[in-house]
Amino acid sequence: MAIALFGAGKIQPDHAFGAMARELLPAGFAGLMIACVLASIMDNIAVFMVTFAGIYTNNIHKKIFSVGTDEKKMVRHNRFASIAFGVIVIPISYAFTDVPEAMRFMFLSVPLMGIAFFMAILWRGANRWGAFASFAAALATLLFSTYYLGWSGDAGLPKTITLYLSVGILAGIIVSRLTPPEPEGKLDRFYLLLNTPIGKEEALRQAGLVEIPGSGTFEEPQSIPPDQKIVMPYRKIFPNSSLEIPVPGRDAKVGFIWVTLIMLAILGGVKLLASWLASG
Repeated sequence: MAIALFGAGKIQPDHAFGAMARELLPAGFAGLMIACVLASIMDNIAVFMVTFAGIYTNNIHKKIFSVGTDEKKMVRHNRFASIAFGVIVIPISYAFTDVPEAMRFMFLSVPLMGIAFFMAILWRGANRWGAFASFAAALATLLFSTYYLGWSGDAGLPKTITLYLSVGILAGIIVSRLTPPEPEGKLDRFYLLLNTPIGKEEALRQAGLVEIPGSGTFEEPQSIPPDQKIVMPYRKIFPNSSLEIPVPGRDAKVGFIWVTLIMLAILGGVKLLASWLASG
C-alpha cells in the first residue's frame, strides 16, 4: 500500500507505516494511532516477559531446585526471571539497525524451536532426545548455510529455512527412533490435556490429573506411575498410527470456516485499498 501511495523506491521501508499514518489520518487520529501502537508493543512485551518467567519458574527452577509449592518463593523467582528477561532482550534490540533485519532474525530463529514443538504435539514417537537433536541439527544447518554457503538477506531466507527445517525434522525423527521412547502413560495424559476442550475438564480429573487451585490448569501428579496408560476419550484421524491428530469437532470446523472467510475479506480489502491508492 505504501508503494502504491508514494511510488516504488520513494520511501524507506521503516518509514512506510508512519508516513502513511501521517498522510492519510487527521491529526487527532494520527495521535490515536501512535497510542495504539505503543499499547500493542507494551502488551506483547508484557506477555513475553510473563511467559518467559512462568516457563522458567515452573519447568526449570521448580524441578531443579525443588522449590515446592511455596507461592511467595515462586513469585519471587518469577520476578527475578522477569528482570533477567529484560537484561537479555534489551541489548539484543540494539543489535538490529532496521525492522526488516529484526524480522529476518525472527523468521530464522523461531522455527528452530518450532520443529520440536510440532513434533511433540503431532507425533507420539517424538521424545526429548529427538527434540534436542532437531534443534542442534537445525541450528548447525542454519550457521552452515549462512556463513559457508553465503545464503543471506531476503534472497537467502527461504532457502535457509527450507534446508534447516528439512534437516532438523529428519534428525528429530531418526534420533527419536533410535532412543528410548517416553512413557506411554505420560504421553496419554499429555495428549489428553492437549486435546480436551474447555468445559469438559471432568475427563482430566478421571484420568488422575490434578487441578491447580485458582489457576484453572491441571498438572500430572507424582503418585501416578509414568507407564500407567489411560483410555483416550477422543478419536484420531489416523487411529492405527502414532500421529496424534484428533478428529475435529463441530466448533473447530465452524471456527476454521469463519477464520478463513475473515482472512480472505481482509486480504481482499487490502488489495482493493492498494488499487484505489495507486489509481489516485
